[in-house]
Amino acid sequence: MLALFGTGAVLMRGAGCTINDMWDQDYDKKVTRTANRPIAAGDISTFQSFVFLGGQLTLALGVLLCLNYYSIALGAASLLLVITYPLMKRITYWPQLALGFTFNWGALLGWSAIKGSCDPYVCLPLYFSGIMWTLIYDTIYAHQGVDSPRVGPLPLPSLGKKQDDRQSWVLRGPSSRKAPSTLRIPRERTVPVQSALPLPELKDKRDDALVGVKSTALRFRENTKQWLSGFSVAMLSALSLVGVNTAQTLPYYTALAAVGAHLTHQIFTLDIHRPEDCWNKFASNRTIGLIVFLGIVLGNLWKEKKTNETKKNTDSRIEN
Repeated sequence: MLALFGTGAVLMRGAGCTINDMWDQDYDKKVTRTANRPIAAGDISTFQSFVFLGGQLTLALGVLLCLNYYSIALGAASLLLVITYPLMKRITYWPQLALGFTFNWGALLGWSAIKGSCDPYVCLPLYFSGIMWTLIYDTIYAHQGVDSPRVGPLPLPSLGKKQDDRQSWVLRGPSSRKAPSTLRIPRERTVPVQSALPLPELKDKRDDALVGVKSTALRFRENTKQWLSGFSVAMLSALSLVGVNTAQTLPYYTALAAVGAHLTHQIFTLDIHRPEDCWNKFASNRTIGLIVFLGIVLGNLWKEKKTNETKKNTDSRIEN
């Protein structure tokens, strides 16, 4: 079952990435860090991406059909989220929340695949904790493309070819085949380049604003650490509730303590103005996933051992 879900997770997350790149190909061309994605760069046509997506979804369907009917229906319901979540960044500053609803659907599906249906006392707090975790790591990821306050506050930019009496910076697009775009900034609000970040980093931090992409990073800005701390508390509280409702044991709670320490260090040392640090902190969340997984496995083994010991003691008393 673990191998089945691992395969399904790779296929559906891959399908989500393909759909995201298909929706965002015009946006990705204008953003430095995404300009080299295959569809945006023109290495793969839209038709070829549809064929590839069809293959991913077909294989994922094969995995889903190995489960019970309840789980098949539940898994099929997630397809709407997979298709629509890439659009959320156009209409709300909380696209990471939509991503959380999508990426953590497996918390519901995994339980139903084993038990035959969802237990709300376990599945809902587990699902909620996953959503909180997604808000943490994807907000950190999104800060790679947020305007830095060290550059100074800027209005939403306007793009155009015409010059006027306002001082302008001309920023090259990600592809040499594209004409340079003009970022027009009023003279009184222009920040000298010498006092700002290096031009490539400055451009990367403004790309999201240029194309109108929204994110929790743009919403939180300098309050990011406070928000991430709140999400961490909510995540750990929900995981603790899961432990109580499933009669978890010491290894599980030890793992939660380790996760709490990891999150505390991650958030305390985070520098939202350094893209490389944001990437390192984002990538370190793999460790959190591994810790939680080991905590669940070891906690269940410990619980099974205690159950067997209790059963043996009971049997011995009956025999005596």
